[in-house]
Amino acid sequence: MAKRELSADFRRGVAIANGALCRWKLSAQADIRRTKHMPEEFYASLADATGDIQRGMIECFAAFIRVVIEGSTPILGNWDPLEELEDADALYGDGEVDDD
Repeated sequence: MAKRELSADFRRGVAIANGALCRWKLSAQADIRRTKHMPEEFYASLADATGDIQRGMIECFAAFIRVVIEGSTPILGNWDPLEELEDADALYGDGEVDDD
């Protein structure tokens, strides 16, 4: 299937979120207690963003969570969320989600 068309702002949002994940990883490796600030940082970064930038950030975090739920461990700094997000069928499966 064809790749999703992702706007420049969406891609920027993905880059912002992926950068935050990488920074949080480094920060946590230095001192795990720093993770307690991550939710506030996440909320603040989302609150500052709008439109496609915000959507790109949210979808990047969702893609990261999905990969972890599947049992994989994305290597932050090497993982390219755009590869996941451009191919929605591979990311979310075929067809619509059944909420039943």
